[in-house]
Amino acid sequence: MDEATKFLLAQQLENAELIPKIEINLRKAPKERQLVNIYRKKREQAEELWKEFKANHFILVAKEGLKKNEYFTAGVYEVTEDAYIDTLMYIDSKVPPAAQPRPAKVTPTPKTSEDIVQRIQLPRIELPTFNGDPILWEGFSLIKTYSA
Repeated sequence: MDEATKFLLAQQLENAELIPKIEINLRKAPKERQLVNIYRKKREQAEELWKEFKANHFILVAKEGLKKNEYFTAGVYEVTEDAYIDTLMYIDSKVPPAAQPRPAKVTPTPKTSEDIVQRIQLPRIELPTFNGDPILWEGFSLIKTYSA
């Protein structure tokens, strides 16, 4: 395993620990520190950590030979995703609805490059069908040529 991959895995493990600590620390905070702006800042921090974690995960998924690494076998991504969602839910429960930002969009993340390819959906293109009329053939063949 190259040094860049080792560094990336270490970064993932560090972020996997930091995300749930946001909620833990907020729960332990004294009453005077439980202010809306503190919750907003912690939410932003969680979102930034998650954004980095998710981007790094995609890089690791694309690398060959890591499927047996503890990061994947222990389900670090899934556990961290759950912690991220729990953290946002806790923060949102403490912030009055008028002060809440729009909810973060959390979608299930593909685990392999094959899953990523399956999620890509190109728009459907409607092409005319040739009805057999020889007069229309030239125009139809041009459409077929330029669409291929």
